[in-house]
Formats: sequence, structure tokens, C-alpha cells
Amino acid sequence: MKKCICVLMALVVALTALPAFADNVSQIIGDGNVVVFVDVPQNHWARNDIEYFASRGIVSGNGDGTFSPDGGVTREQFCKMLVLAFNAALETPNSPSFSDVDENSWSYAYVEVCKDFMTGYANPFGGLPAFHPTEYATREDIAVALVRMMGLTEKDANNPNYAARAFDDGGSISPALLPYVSLACERGLINGYPDGTFGPYRGITRAEAVSLLNRATKSAVSTINSELELSASVSYSKDGKTATIHIETEEGASVAVNGESVSVSNNGYGKYEGAYVYTFDDEGKMDFEVRATKQGKSKTVEVTAKYEISAPVLTITQCPTNVSTKEITISGKATDEKYDVSLTIDGESVYVSSSGSWSQSYILNEGENKFVFVATNTAGKTVTEERTVTFSVGGPKLTITQCPTNVTTKEITISGKVSDDNYGVSLTINEESVWINVNKVDKKERKKY
Repeated sequence: MKKCICVLMALVVALTALPAFADNVSQIIGDGNVVVFVDVPQNHWARNDIEYFASRGIVSGNGDGTFSPDGGVTREQFCKMLVLAFNAALETPNSPSFSDVDENSWSYAYVEVCKDFMTGYANPFGGLPAFHPTEYATREDIAVALVRMMGLTEKDANNPNYAARAFDDGGSISPALLPYVSLACERGLINGYPDGTFGPYRGITRAEAVSLLNRATKSAVSTINSELELSASVSYSKDGKTATIHIETEEGASVAVNGESVSVSNNGYGKYEGAYVYTFDDEGKMDFEVRATKQGKSKTVEVTAKYEISAPVLTITQCPTNVSTKEITISGKATDEKYDVSLTIDGESVYVSSSGSWSQSYILNEGENKFVFVATNTAGKTVTEERTVTFSVGGPKLTITQCPTNVTTKEITISGKVSDDNYGVSLTINEESVWINVNKVDKKERKKY
């Protein structure tokens, strides 16, 4: 009986006590477990941020029902929070990047992810730098880490010196980190104190860290789950040997082409652009993998560039096929969009004008006359055409202009004209040679001139 009474009394005490602190706790339910933060009251300024981050498993309590919102955050603790907040992939390299965070440390994978976001400490005697994992993270550390994790650089700051002028202690901000702190302040990721100071070397509380990270993830250009914007296209130089990969992505993305880093900058229209140039040594094609990464996301597009030398264009605009005259003129055009062009006809060079026009005259042989045209561009590509011109020889033309049929005088004069378009002509009357005042030279061979 006494035992039952004790149990009932304990139950009454428990039920009576619960409402007394129910307004001052935060309950996060997941996987059947209830986590209660008894030190985060309903009116705590960071309560919503803490609840949200706890529900995502980014932060947890101390195991005794408390969260310690005013407790400090070490550098390794902030690394974990940063990686989980931005859903970045963990890294576990075979050898550590820092001398004081080895493979057996609980924070090893988180610190390795953050090595490019949180500043380390150089070793003056050489060797690996130190990270100081258990030291408290400073406000300038946090500002730099947030900016870098979002994929931004000091070049994205509207005014790299903003923080130095905006705060009374701005001059104490590390000069190398000033542009990052300025950018973080411009974006509203971190603010100063009511007394006008920034406190670059002050630590931050757990509640402040959660609030800063939540603000940073919300102000990111795109969410973790959305697809990263990335596009790439190819253009070529006039000769086709140089290919330029034009890249467009979103703010904060890091870009590499075939593993080689490419710088991108604001194009003034809300996008970031970069270019990768490749020069071919010989004809062929090259595949390029363009990869963009940001906040643990990545996207890859593939583009192919080709270098193909096309042959010049040869057009024969004038070349008769059958003629009765010994002399002809052949003409046309030899052009190329990328290269200069030379032309030979039957192996002999022919002048080509800057516009590509050419013209050449020839003396034909009787019968078929074959012509071989070869146009060659400066890249060594050629195009060949053949044409045949048939020259049919006709007889001379004889015109008797004066030869009377009936006369009463003993002496007469007979006159006329004899000609040939192709050859010299001789004339006999009654088998006697008659002088002709113009006699062309008979040209036996085909010649150009």
C-alpha cells in the first residue's frame, strides 16, 4: 500500500511540474525521440532558428536537456555546423591538411571540407599549417567562412573597404579578410553591435552561430535542392584553330574545364561569365567537361569542339566546251572563308585577286584541250576540277570583191580579201602565189598569255 501511494505521489508531482516549465522548453520530435531544450524559452530571440536547425540535425543539445545558447562555439564545432547547414559532401583524405586535426579526430572530415573556407595558421618553420580546432571561432572567421561557403569572393563586394568605415573598430579587422567581412556585412549575413563596433576577434555564441547560418542559407542565390545554373557554348577563331568555351553560371559558383579552374565574373545582367580557350595543333575534335560547384551542389555539362579544315571553293564561270576560234579566255573565282587561296591551271600559277577572281587566256590546239584546275588554301586543303575544250578548225574565208566577168580591155585587176580567225593564210591564183598584205603567224602549240 505504501508503495502504491509513493508511485501516485510521484506521478502527481510530475504532472504538476510539467506545465511549470512547458512554456520554457523547445521540443523537437524525430525518429521517435524527443529532445527538450530547457534553456531556450519561448521568447528567446533565436528560438525559431535553433528549433529549425535542431530538427534538421545540424545542432543538438548537451545531453542533459540543455542547448547552452550563450555558450561559445569552437572552430571545429563551427565547421560541422557550416558543413551540415549547406549540406556539403564530407571529405576524408588519406593525409590531413592540418597538423593539429588528424584522421582520428571526430571533426576531421568537417575540418577538411572547411579548409578552403576557414583560415588556418601557417607554420613559420614549414610543414603543415595548424587549424586550432578547439579555439573559439571569431566573428571575422565566421564572416569569411559564410562568404566563401556561398561561393563568393572578395571581388563580389561592392565596397571592399565597407567594414573598415562602417564600424568604430573597423581598422582592427585583418586586412586580408576585410573584403570578405565587408561583403558579409553588405549581404546582411552578419551585423555589428549597438555600440558601433564589429568585434572582429570576439567569439560568437551557439545561438548567434545558428542565426548566422540560417540567414546565410536563406540569402544564398539558390537553395541546396535546386539545380545549379550552368551553360556552355563554343565559338571559333577565323581560321578555326582556336576554340573558346563560353561559360555562364550563377553567382558564387566555382567553375573548372577538364579539371582546370576558370575565372568567372559578373556580366552586369545577374549572371557570371567565364571563358576557356583551347588551340588545336591538328585537325580533330576535343571533348570538354565544364563543371560548376557551389554550396555542396555541382553540375556538369559537356561540349565538343572540332577543328576541320574545309577545302576552298572553286567556281569556273567561263570555259566554253566547243569553239571554232583558237584563242579563248577562262575565268572564275577561288575563295575560302578562313584562308588565302592560290590557283594553278595545268600546274602553272594563275593570279587570284583579293576578291578571289581570276582570268587566263589560252591558244588552243586542234581537237580536245584538257585543263586541270587546282585551288589550294594556306592550310593545305585543295579542290580540283577538270574541263575539256574542243577546238574545231574551219577553213579560211575568201572574198572576191572585184573580178569582172565581161571586159573589153586586155588588162584587169582582181581583188578581194582572205582571212582566217586562227591561222595565217596564203593565196594562189591559177597556182601562182599572190601577195597578201597581212599574214598571221601560224601557232602550232597551245599557249597562255
